[in-house]
Amino acid sequence: MVKLSEAERSGVLRAVERCREDERFGRMVLLSYVTLENIDEVMALVPEPLRGRFREWIDVIADHEVAPLGWEAPLEPALRAGLKQWLRGTGEPLRQPLRIPGGWMVEHHELMQLDPVGLAENAPAWGYYLIEDLLQLREVRRDFLLDAGWYPDGDPAGRFRAVLLQGQDWAHPLRTHETRNLADLVARVEEWLLRPQP
Repeated sequence: MVKLSEAERSGVLRAVERCREDERFGRMVLLSYVTLENIDEVMALVPEPLRGRFREWIDVIADHEVAPLGWEAPLEPALRAGLKQWLRGTGEPLRQPLRIPGGWMVEHHELMQLDPVGLAENAPAWGYYLIEDLLQLREVRRDFLLDAGWYPDGDPAGRFRAVLLQGQDWAHPLRTHETRNLADLVARVEEWLLRPQP
């Protein structure tokens, strides 16, 4: 691990302060200090809950070949790959990638790459990552809402449940699906996003 110089350390702390006023800009400045050799030291200087949000943002930009807002180019492939490796090494699961067609807005996405099959009953992941509020997407033009979660919340005996609604009609969902298999849930969600009408 490469230690931050005093100037770099000071810059990281200024970026953290900047995040209090403008988090988007502050995150870009923080990212400019990150290398694969110093990321642990940079993250140690970032207080919670900003650290969690910065980690989530790194998760998103490491998964996509797009330039972070305000940058002229995407991250170098080697840095993106290294950030993905670092995220895996933190012991936390990565966010589940989804193919979301145009017209759908992501309102909430906490669905992680964590399959409950084989997960120990006493694993802390049940209460952190297998909860009722995992995913919510909205298609405004036709007033569709897709909602998915783990029910009962944090229960090892539970299962994923996805519902597709039109017009917020929770009493009469257009589609429902329950499964204990993450891949099955993802396939069903992506199918509904492409063809929401039954």
